[in-house]
Amino acid sequence: MNHTTPAPNLLKGLLPPAEGTHGLHFVGTPKPLKGLRMPSVCALTGLSKSTIYAKLNPRSPSFDPTFPGRVHLNTSGKGAVIWIEWEVQEWVRSRAALRQSV
Repeated sequence: MNHTTPAPNLLKGLLPPAEGTHGLHFVGTPKPLKGLRMPSVCALTGLSKSTIYAKLNPRSPSFDPTFPGRVHLNTSGKGAVIWIEWEVQEWVRSRAALRQSV
């Protein structure tokens, strides 16, 4: 493999994860992608940083399997992370829909 060849665009063609999962799927019509850092996720959801991490932690009483998973930007799985904007927006919409159905 020629190391000067650019890497393929791995985010091209991503769709929302299947219901009940956090994975990204490479099928169908692409949605626009915008990565959000933690302060933007807090602003969009109205949740604190610690609450967001609790929602992602299966051992936490606040764990929410429907909350969007973070995307690690480093291959080591450590360091900078983002959330996909439309996933966070859909989660907020789903919470609003629950409010309307109660």
